[in-house]
Amino acid sequence: MANYFCKNCGSLMYRVGSGYPGVSLLRTGTVDDFRLHETKLRPTQELFVGERVDWLKEVDGLQQIEGLPARPAA
Repeated sequence: MANYFCKNCGSLMYRVGSGYPGVSLLRTGTVDDFRLHETKLRPTQELFVGERVDWLKEVDGLQQIEGLPARPAA
């Protein structure tokens, strides 16, 4: 897992892991442009749904996955 930090403030921005080539794990809390949260940064999957607390409901429109998604073909 490689970590990438903001060159100005040092905050962790995203991570990249060799187990999931082409996938970046973005820390969306570091992005202050809320238009991006509704467009390019909108999630497509909800992971570990079997571990979700009862008071947190399924997010409409997201693929529901019990654990981690299958690794992309190399």
